[in-house]
Amino acid sequence: MPGLVKEMAEKEPNGINLLINNAGIARDDATKFSTNGTPDMKDPVAISEHFLKSDVTSWLDTYQTNVVGGFFMSMAFLPLLAKGQKNAKDGYTSSVINTSSISGAMKGSSNGQFAYAASKAAFTHVSRMLATTFKDTKVRVNVIAPGL
Repeated sequence: MPGLVKEMAEKEPNGINLLINNAGIARDDATKFSTNGTPDMKDPVAISEHFLKSDVTSWLDTYQTNVVGGFFMSMAFLPLLAKGQKNAKDGYTSSVINTSSISGAMKGSSNGQFAYAASKAAFTHVSRMLATTFKDTKVRVNVIAPGL
């Protein structure tokens, strides 16, 4: 990532005004209801067996992309965003827009996609933390959470 930031700094010496963190993956292939069916939600054994088909690597990959990636991109580009803020036209501020998902705010199993929904809830919270952390730099952070 440092190479990307350096390249952008060379191409945009006055800074940038917008960063959109839009990467996202869903690796809940073993548990999503659309391809694996829905367990009997009254049967604790069926629920347990269904969701224990998740594998740790899928969870880690999902969090790496959906949460960690957006955090590090935002931090890495903050200096360029702040520089762009200083060079912005009247009334404009630099912004980070993070794409989360309505799945991160909904109750339930998100159609069997626990890792995806949990990662999007985490990214929404990380976005709030970034907004608070960046407030004195005048770089805004917003999160959008589209649905289906």
